[in-house]
Amino acid sequence: MASAKSIQTQIAFFFIIHILGLGLSLSQAQEKQNPGTLSSKPQHELVLIKSPEANQAEYEDYLKKNNHVLGYIDYQIKKIQENESQEQKIFELSELAEANPAILIEIINNLIGEEILTQTSLSFLNDLSSKMLTRNLSKSEVVYFNSLICKYSVLSRELSPESCKKSKVDMGTLRRQWPQAQILLIESNKYLTEDSGAEINPQSNYHWTLISNSNKAIVFYGTYEQFISQRFNFESLAAGTCASHSSNIPDLELSSRSLVFYNKNCLASSFIEPIEKFNTANWFSKNKSWLYPVGAILIGGAALQLQNKVLVINNPF
Repeated sequence: MASAKSIQTQIAFFFIIHILGLGLSLSQAQEKQNPGTLSSKPQHELVLIKSPEANQAEYEDYLKKNNHVLGYIDYQIKKIQENESQEQKIFELSELAEANPAILIEIINNLIGEEILTQTSLSFLNDLSSKMLTRNLSKSEVVYFNSLICKYSVLSRELSPESCKKSKVDMGTLRRQWPQAQILLIESNKYLTEDSGAEINPQSNYHWTLISNSNKAIVFYGTYEQFISQRFNFESLAAGTCASHSSNIPDLELSSRSLVFYNKNCLASSFIEPIEKFNTANWFSKNKSWLYPVGAILIGGAALQLQNKVLVINNPF
């Protein structure tokens, strides 16, 4: 009959072998997933964020020479202009075209205020409004759908009714007021801040977005007059130096696939820490604070359960 001490020793041996086996499995899995690099074939394009102090010419040159890396401005525009879920919601409005116009207007107002509209969504709403005007509508409903046509036809530089008012966006004022911005989006229409200006309907609400390669995007929904009177605080996405850097990226998906450009010789990860190969000694050293107490509890409990019983461990491997 084996003694309780002998049983505890055998259980301890089995417990340690189990832990070592788990560690070996983790190490093998890491080797398969990371054969020498963090990711040999990333699932998504890497996004390059420019640190505020980085040289703009060096940043642009790096992007030109590395086609697999996407500039932060291009990433934002691509994300805004490729919104299939939004477009699907807009398309579904056609099913309500024969319903009560008041209900349709309420739904449209909710949708267009929710998020920046893609080019496809803008075009569809313009067509839907023209279709609605062929129906027997109340005076206020006619005014509403005419205003939608003016809002989007003027912005898209399409043929618009003569009754539609037009105003030019003063890009010079934008540059002086927000020098941090490199691009202005009105809905999903892109304008360089050096452009002569975009045309909008002054009575309409639009999504106005100020973006750059270094700062969080500023988004405002309202008329041009309301937008130009705002005072925005731009927040940098990265700070520090290559040797000691930090990031301020609230979007986890973006953070996991972005790099920060400090100079042509330094790209810093904004999220991923270096992956270390599994080392048994290091693992035990780092985890001994919880491993020993848990092991003692497991071993002690098992010993009580197996008291006066014989435990046989045939090849644990």
